[in-house]
Amino acid sequence: MLSIEIDGKNYQIPQGKNLLEFLLENSFDIPHLCYHPALKSIGACRMCAVEVEGSKNLVTSCTAELKDGMKIKTNSSLVDESRKVNLSLILKEHPDDCMTCDQNGNCSLQDLAYEYFPSGKPLFGYLEKKKI
Repeated sequence: MLSIEIDGKNYQIPQGKNLLEFLLENSFDIPHLCYHPALKSIGACRMCAVEVEGSKNLVTSCTAELKDGMKIKTNSSLVDESRKVNLSLILKEHPDDCMTCDQNGNCSLQDLAYEYFPSGKPLFGYLEKKKI
């Protein structure tokens, strides 16, 4: 068993356990779009990124190699900002037809867009403001 700290609370995780799976099983609200338990994780959408103490960059929780003593933050201003930028980049190339799409109301991407940009005006203005 590995002993890790997540958002200031200690947990015991079996070795070989995927961090994202553990977080989801323990009711952490971690957005994810590309993860599926039956497939190899590649961290493509980067929405599940978390802060790991000692790491220079954010780490995708679906691909994180768990180590004993890790300290992880699932919610911070850096994590939130990263998720907004990544979601904006994903939506920038996405068709703007959510209201007429067959998946309307049953779409993880749409749910995240409304969660992170409740005003409905996220994408291009947000990226331009960030000079991306």
